[in-house]
Amino acid sequence: MYDVVIVGAGLAGLTAGAKLAKEGKRVCVLEKHARPGGCATTYRRKRFEVEVSLHMVDGFDDLDCKGPILEDLGVLDDLEFVSVPRSLYRFAHGDRDLEMPFGLEAAIEALSERFPEDHKRIRRVLRRMSKVRRELSSFPYSPKAVSRRVPFFPFLYPNFLFAMRGSLGDYLDRSLRSEELKLALSGDLAFFHDDPYTISAKFFGVAQAAFLEAGACYLKGGSQRLSNRLRDVIEANGGEVRLRHRVTRLVTERGRVSAVEFEHGSAARRREGRVEGRQVLANAAVPQVLDELLAPDADRGLRRRVGRMKVASSVSVLHVGFSKPLRELGSRHYTTMAFDPSVQTLRDVAPNARGPWERRTLGFTDYSQLDSGLAPEGKSLAAVCAIDYMDDWAGLSDAAYEAKKAEVTDVLLDRVEALVPGSRQHVEFAELGTPRTVHHYTLNTGGSIGGYVQSPRNSLLRRFFRVRSSLRNLHFAGAWQFPGGGYTCAMLGGYLQGVHLLESRL
Repeated sequence: MYDVVIVGAGLAGLTAGAKLAKEGKRVCVLEKHARPGGCATTYRRKRFEVEVSLHMVDGFDDLDCKGPILEDLGVLDDLEFVSVPRSLYRFAHGDRDLEMPFGLEAAIEALSERFPEDHKRIRRVLRRMSKVRRELSSFPYSPKAVSRRVPFFPFLYPNFLFAMRGSLGDYLDRSLRSEELKLALSGDLAFFHDDPYTISAKFFGVAQAAFLEAGACYLKGGSQRLSNRLRDVIEANGGEVRLRHRVTRLVTERGRVSAVEFEHGSAARRREGRVEGRQVLANAAVPQVLDELLAPDADRGLRRRVGRMKVASSVSVLHVGFSKPLRELGSRHYTTMAFDPSVQTLRDVAPNARGPWERRTLGFTDYSQLDSGLAPEGKSLAAVCAIDYMDDWAGLSDAAYEAKKAEVTDVLLDRVEALVPGSRQHVEFAELGTPRTVHHYTLNTGGSIGGYVQSPRNSLLRRFFRVRSSLRNLHFAGAWQFPGGGYTCAMLGGYLQGVHLLESRL
């Protein structure tokens, strides 16, 4: 019997597994895909190392959590993080253009120069984001230690509890006057969510403050290197990472998971098996666990707690390889958030996410702006990302699906050409990943990359207490649990669950 069986080798599952294995626990990780990492993976196309999802991660300042985690797991020195140059993003809104520079004071100065009528409010909003981040960063890694602090929360974490209440949209509407400023300050929202009026102001604010204060970086060579190193830690300490093993059922008995059943091998030679563990950690979509892996009445408490929680949107990403670096064609920014002129207020953001591809807000990442290690010498890789939804792609025949992908790809390449004139004639390959792609490789419900929506009622600590199993030995880590989606959040959530299981005296 294993000490812990982990369902899914996403970043959270690998981080938890590495921590547990390093502390001497017998760990078995089961993963349906042929490589570890979940969304933290890469694949090869025409000598390009194509990054599946990593755009950038926040930097390594004194409040950063991932640095100490990676150092504790013994992998930090094996990874090279390259700083993102110039700015967090370029906000391109029709003929209006703005850079969001790194550094809290630099961002305040740049925004105040552009929107002088709001300069005092800008300082108040950004400093409040920073204060909430500092308080949240002081939470201890031990869940037991957090519990002991609960009676003192109002004194220890006043900004976290009482500031930036409600949704991001409502908070910015209360705090700022200029509609253009609100859009610019939340310009990278598309990497988090589709609607400023349903995402927690605190959650977005903490993430934005982390990028502005600590800067941003990219893992040279791609996110697969991180996933592979975490797998190596597990295996070097006696654990197992079994790829091409899809979990089919969590067997329950007397209020606990008694066995994990799986199937492996090719479709023609499918084999079944099962393992047992004292504890089971699901790095998987909670709705999938409830609807496909557990019996309908196995965990009624969890069903009740998450019953009204909404699943976050998905994305479509166009990966493009170019025959020359885009910076040689005049591209100057690592990240450009391109807004259509029809988006005039925050209320226009959500409808735009379901609008025509010619007008949908895009995030454009030009990896040639830094030493990414993804493209062959003299070439470059870029990614175009936009909010998308499974219901726009589900139910299509294979032929209709491929036709729609080709149509969307053509529109997006035209839009890249508008951003970087001359780029289209240098395209070597273009490959579109859709919500169906995300679901195929991760089994995330709806192809969601963020798990449940980080709404004001279901984010941060509220998420921690709601997304928990009533089965004694079943636990969750990943985008669906605390703290949520994204690379830093996934590593932190997995590490916290590892610490929690160690405290439970396996």
